[in-house]
Amino acid sequence: MRFRSGFVALTLSVALVASLFTVAGANALPRLETGFGDSLFATSSSQTREEWLERATEAGASIVRINVEWRSVAPRTPPAGFEPADPASPGYEWQLLDDAVRSASHDGLKVMLTVYEAPRWAEGPNRPKETEPGVWKPQASAYEAFAKALATRYDGSFPDPAFPGSALPRVRYFEAWNEPNLDTYLSPQWEGSRATGPAIYRELLNSFYTGIKSAQPGATIIAGSLAPFGDRPGGARTPPVEFLRGMLCLQGGRLYTTPCRNPAHFDALSDHPIAVGSPMQSARSPLDVTTPNLGRLTKVLRRAEATKRALPRGHKPLWVTEFWYDSDPPDPDGVPLYRQARWYEQDLYLFWKQGAHVAITLQIRDAPPGKGYEYTSQAGVYFLDGSPKPSRTAFRFPFVAERADKRSVTVWGIPPARGRLKVQERHDGSWATIRSMAVKQARGPFSLTLPIQGKGQLRAVVGGEASLPWSLG
Repeated sequence: MRFRSGFVALTLSVALVASLFTVAGANALPRLETGFGDSLFATSSSQTREEWLERATEAGASIVRINVEWRSVAPRTPPAGFEPADPASPGYEWQLLDDAVRSASHDGLKVMLTVYEAPRWAEGPNRPKETEPGVWKPQASAYEAFAKALATRYDGSFPDPAFPGSALPRVRYFEAWNEPNLDTYLSPQWEGSRATGPAIYRELLNSFYTGIKSAQPGATIIAGSLAPFGDRPGGARTPPVEFLRGMLCLQGGRLYTTPCRNPAHFDALSDHPIAVGSPMQSARSPLDVTTPNLGRLTKVLRRAEATKRALPRGHKPLWVTEFWYDSDPPDPDGVPLYRQARWYEQDLYLFWKQGAHVAITLQIRDAPPGKGYEYTSQAGVYFLDGSPKPSRTAFRFPFVAERADKRSVTVWGIPPARGRLKVQERHDGSWATIRSMAVKQARGPFSLTLPIQGKGQLRAVVGGEASLPWSLG
């Protein structure tokens, strides 16, 4: 999704945090996996694909989001004898996806496949001319069959056609559709004054769940992938909170239950809290969701869990599967480079604070400008020529400092390596260590509240690597 947010301080005491690190190291606090989504990961050029997957790992990623356009893998017209649930059925074109999954797995990255856009033969009848291909009333039964084929092909035992005697890698994470609350991805959103998108999506989601689980019972199914903003009834976009209520058979601000013949089945809920302005800028409508508003969705989700409208039973984690800020340069309408880096760090902190388990940004490298910056994404942590932006450091070693009160500052970060982590303050042009601790495992978040007054700059250092400095106002 494309659009043209700082924050709440965590108030753990110094004594408590020091105790946590003494006992269990960085893993005492909840983890946040980070990753990237980019078409570069599924390009036909093996050199380009492998270069950018390797750079994703170097930038701190543990997971990548790869889009699967169902209509690009499935045959345009099913041939005689086509079996849509069989990944070996003639007519399927898997090569690009095989290459992407193989390359990502080789680099030790987890893969999440986001599956959307139906082939024409799997759409509903009478698609309006103005409607995007692949989004009109997709057939749930066909989606289920494709999901089964997909999960079977990547169950870890399916023969790799490119390397006889070997199997294709296993994929464990599958996201059902992309931004189904937008009519550019799922249509119709409305029929008169009745919101139809949530019901269409719930049926697709349940069929997807059944198809994936029939081949891989242990796979994780991610639902939602919700765009951040909506319109009034009858518009092209359904507000994410309203869409989620409908998907989970709940109604109104009090979340009254409604009849639900076939409740939604999924393992995690995903969102795209793309901000307009700084990360702390809330969406104006209480039905929309930007960086600080994830609680608007988890409130609905917890109510659905309690009323058996989010199945199977149990606590479902929250994933952020898209967020971004275009930078200037290259986009003159983007934000300055160091502001982009700072906002990415704040995003990660706020996602973690609100309970997100995963945060995936779009994208790793700026896109070619094509027809102009207005139509392309310049949100990468690398420029188009491959040189890093400050945001590359921000992703690899995020570090945030915010005044808790007049006498103390909260610092938070995710160290990229094990070792002795030092929090440093700048004095007279040099850095002095004011707190240190042992980091027993890379990518384990830390949080401390330190007695610091006035303005200044802070940073974190571990294993010879330093975070970007953070200026206190």
